[in-house]
Amino acid sequence: MSFTDPFRKYAPSTIILPAELVKTLDWLDAFSNIHTFENGAQFAPLYSASEMKGVKDVSCVGFQIFDDFYYDFDALPRKDVKERLFLCVQTGGDGSHAGIWIDEAGVQKFVHIGSGSGSIWGGVITESAVDFLRFLAIGYLEPAFIECHDKTVEAAWFEYNGYELDDKAELIEEGDYHPTVPPFAFQKFLEETFDTHIPERASEIIQHPAPTYDDPKDDPFAHWLISISG
Repeated sequence: MSFTDPFRKYAPSTIILPAELVKTLDWLDAFSNIHTFENGAQFAPLYSASEMKGVKDVSCVGFQIFDDFYYDFDALPRKDVKERLFLCVQTGGDGSHAGIWIDEAGVQKFVHIGSGSGSIWGGVITESAVDFLRFLAIGYLEPAFIECHDKTVEAAWFEYNGYELDDKAELIEEGDYHPTVPPFAFQKFLEETFDTHIPERASEIIQHPAPTYDDPKDDPFAHWLISISG
């Protein structure tokens, strides 16, 4: 089933999808193991079915088409929020998402909004569509959590599971070493299509430490979220 066309329709008319993002959606449409749920929601992971076969830990990141998002924005009507904020990428199993936001000057930025029940990261990721895609492609299990941003995927897996890097040899010997596998085909597509490279750490792309609801720093999106939240 097509993914790009309904994704376009799902996006609000106020948001202009960057050409790089559309090209990537077309690639996912042809390559990814797209899931369609009973409620009509669709999810395009960054992995194909063959890449996910037999792998225990893969990133939960993927592009998403769903009817609505459920956050407490009391200071603005839902319609006004949706004209400026388009959440379309799952970044954590806790309900965290990333997407496109229109700032006060009318500039589109890629942003992150943590669920609050897990991730509390709320802020701008980048203005560049390619950098946003590079961030997603790093392969963190749940990039919604800022603790991983200054670590490699492997180091983040050790911390996520409560291990130390020194435990690697023992885990391998016991058959318990199954680190997160990055989406290699997706990485290759980005590198070849946009003449770029995938960084080892998110901190090479985004502000670190990232702004949070408790410490928004000078991030415009974080302050906007605070201003409209109940």
